[in-house]
Amino acid sequence: MLCEGVIEFGPYWDHVLGVLNAALESPDKILFFKYEEIKRDLEGHMKKLAEFMGVSISVQEEESGMVKKIAEFCSFENLKSLEINKTGDHRADNGIVVPNQAFFSKRRSQRLEVSLDRGDERPDRSNHQRQV
Repeated sequence: MLCEGVIEFGPYWDHVLGVLNAALESPDKILFFKYEEIKRDLEGHMKKLAEFMGVSISVQEEESGMVKKIAEFCSFENLKSLEINKTGDHRADNGIVVPNQAFFSKRRSQRLEVSLDRGDERPDRSNHQRQV
């Protein structure tokens, strides 16, 4: 369906064009990054995002390596090593363990469970298009 330009929310390219136009019309309200640009300069984009949100990064914070530490914390390597991404469970501060499926709809949880049972490396990535 995506190849035909259709997604759950209507025509894909109309949606993208709407976001792009809104970002051009209201650059103070919509910040638009391209994935490839973020990959090229993650720390630079993190600083732009902080500025956009009204939280400037001080020279001292930058010199102390804070931006680099945040980038490392948000890296794919770090995120995949978190307990929730290894066990599928979230442990709350009070010790209660909440299964990952509790954060998804019943349908999404079932699809995720089937993908995990099959041993998919990237569960349910190919099935997010709505059936028409």
